[in-house]
Amino acid sequence: MSNEPYYELNTKDIRIIHNKREVKFLPHIHNSVEIIYLFSGIQHLIINEQTYILNTGEAVLIPPGYVHSCFRIDSEENNKYNKNAEFVSIIFKSQRIQEFKEFFDNYTFNQYKIYKNQIDDFMSQIFKYMIEDFSEIRQFFYCTIAVKKLINQLEPIPINNNNIKISNEYKIISYIEEHYRENITLDTLSKELYINKFTVSKIFSEQIGVNFRTYLGIIRSNIAAKLIRSTNDSLENISTMSGFSSVRTFDRTFYNNFRITPREYRKKLIIK
Repeated sequence: MSNEPYYELNTKDIRIIHNKREVKFLPHIHNSVEIIYLFSGIQHLIINEQTYILNTGEAVLIPPGYVHSCFRIDSEENNKYNKNAEFVSIIFKSQRIQEFKEFFDNYTFNQYKIYKNQIDDFMSQIFKYMIEDFSEIRQFFYCTIAVKKLINQLEPIPINNNNIKISNEYKIISYIEEHYRENITLDTLSKELYINKFTVSKIFSEQIGVNFRTYLGIIRSNIAAKLIRSTNDSLENISTMSGFSSVRTFDRTFYNNFRITPREYRKKLIIK
């Protein structure tokens, strides 16, 4: 098996994952910010080649585009703790909040752990609220508070520091998410990001797990679905705003991803 990290595709603006034991995850990256807060037990992590042991009441803040993984040490001593581990993982797109987008585009950290004595009772309660409240609006509200408080406990450093490694995967995905309405091709990515065209193609097939056209279709389809849910614009306008070259391509790609046409999707929402 390859030791290369895989790309985790997150199509939702925010995901809240509540785990009730220590977990294992292979090295991966995604174009989202991730917060992990431990309610109890322990969790082992590697972030940007740095190893951490997260204990009760501690958190990590992982910037977008950084390779990270979770691992477990299976021993009699450790198993007493990992079976009782409970934590929340909050994965959100910083693009949703302009202040955070600008911050994570320009800054990162030397280390990513926030210790228990740096997290007050109010912050601990915020993390509990986030697993109990399913409203996306309120989840983002809680998330905004959490990120600001966690950033204040770390030491931001400029992202153009020579010691900071930004993966090609992150550069590619970030470019697509900013330019999805344009006529993007492999040649475009190669030219704009100074990455060999065949390397770009290989990243999609081996790290991201789908080819370039499929990935672009997924991104555009999810943008379209969000616009259908949140606006009354015509499907023709939504097709254009999502970057599709024609309504016919929009219909076909949307159906391939959701097994329902855009028109049927809208009707289903109206019935609900």
